[in-house]
Amino acid sequence: PDSKDGQDNYGWFRFDESGRMEAGWFTDSDGSRYYLWPVSDGTMGRMMTGWQWIQGEDKTWRRYYFHTISDGTKGHLYRNRLTPDGSTVNENGEWVVDGAIQTEKGE
Repeated sequence: PDSKDGQDNYGWFRFDESGRMEAGWFTDSDGSRYYLWPVSDGTMGRMMTGWQWIQGEDKTWRRYYFHTISDGTKGHLYRNRLTPDGSTVNENGEWVVDGAIQTEKGE
């Protein structure tokens, strides 16, 4: 797809066995989790990196951090660790402050 202002003109996408582009959460064979943009806005299916607010089925937005460096693990979800900026994420990759998951309510 074409890039929009401020976006890279390339990205990483995943296709299933039938050749269909995948979107949303994806777990690879080693258990690493990735998020592939689910919105049809010209970047659908693109692997997300850095901090991302992602809306759950309960309509609550949670913030996650995905690896940004192209070292063979780019895009994987950080879990149970500190992010490069010193923030904490829990076992699900959700941003936590003093043990509390940081959220934003959706519409």
